[in-house]
Amino acid sequence: MTTSQLEPLFSDFAKHLGLTLPQPFELPLRLSFDDITVTFDQRSKQPNALLIYTSLGSVPVEHELSLYRAFLEANLFWSGTADATIGVNSATREAIIAYSIDLSAITGENLVVLVEQYTVLTELWLRLIENPASAKDIQDRTSK
Repeated sequence: MTTSQLEPLFSDFAKHLGLTLPQPFELPLRLSFDDITVTFDQRSKQPNALLIYTSLGSVPVEHELSLYRAFLEANLFWSGTADATIGVNSATREAIIAYSIDLSAITGENLVVLVEQYTVLTELWLRLIENPASAKDIQDRTSK
């Protein structure tokens, strides 16, 4: 989909949230929800999909092994990520959570619900990076 084809979806999304979209409407679009910045974008290889992603910050060196293990376990069949994927940029140790949405049947209202769930999930993973001891709690919550 082109940016002009996506604009009505995002206008409806913004209306449900009481937001005004920046003009001109362009992707990537960055919106903040409760201190979580969510980026909306598209990849040329998937023109009918919307990519949503957020930086989870830098993985502390002293907790790399335990956090990478938690990310891998969560990514296995997306059991701890609610169908999102967590990856790490090996050069910077920045963790990213990303989710791809099929645009064929999405509405602005559906996108609101999805983004609300995504931000709750993202908050859990942000807390894990801040406090790696909470890994068990997060894995319990996200696998339900």
